[in-house]
Amino acid sequence: MVLLGGGYGAKPGLPLHLIERTSPLIFAHRGAVDPAPENSAAALRQARERHYPAVELDIQISRDNHFFLFHDRTTDRLLGTPGHASRMDFSDLQQHDIRQNGQPTAAKVITLAQAVGDFGDDFIFYLDVKRYSDKDLVQIAERLDRFLGQHDLYDRVIVSSAHFLFTSYLEYRYPRIITCLEGLKPPSHHFFSLIPRGFRPDFIATFHHQIDDDYAAWLKSSGMLPRYIAFTVKDSTELAKIRHWGIDKFIADDGAYLDGLLNSAHAP
Repeated sequence: MVLLGGGYGAKPGLPLHLIERTSPLIFAHRGAVDPAPENSAAALRQARERHYPAVELDIQISRDNHFFLFHDRTTDRLLGTPGHASRMDFSDLQQHDIRQNGQPTAAKVITLAQAVGDFGDDFIFYLDVKRYSDKDLVQIAERLDRFLGQHDLYDRVIVSSAHFLFTSYLEYRYPRIITCLEGLKPPSHHFFSLIPRGFRPDFIATFHHQIDDDYAAWLKSSGMLPRYIAFTVKDSTELAKIRHWGIDKFIADDGAYLDGLLNSAHAP
């Protein structure tokens, strides 16, 4: 890949429901977890019941080319059996129950197709692409674009990765995909403007504790504040910190501290 400023056509404007919002865009971290296990259909159902407008999910691609929801590289913690998740067929993954706190649950690993089929009208999806498979970034990007097109999801999915070449390739080759580059922490954010426009991600994200007053000021002065996503907020103190800086898009662990925001956003 040659880093030139071109691409395969102009990047369309981002959907207004992602940028110009009247309420915070809160992504339920791996779904609304506890008591539901992470990245499960139950966690998505609970996020819907809690009125989250968005969910953050981890995705991988299986040996037989299914996108599936799963965070870890190996299956030890979540399935209780040794193995490399992306080197297994999806049917093999489904032979095991998802574990939570070391105990098996009734939940099974699900495909991304199942998730969007059952919940596609309920959420904006933040898909954290785990590049654990043996497939290269070109193959993964092509399959992602095909998937989003087949399910008409271009305006409801943010594809995220900490791999700069991956997000750059998506921007260059598949400009309809909305991208997010993770890990643009201080002081690397000052180099963001040097990324050629044809490769520049639509959103950026960092751990919320990595930002400071200088970073917050840069977000505002550069116009990136509406395109910044903080992760992972866990309590009311952390929530107050990012809200003080005007951050209104964030990935959060579920909890009562979010009740006010979720209920007010859902109110007619």
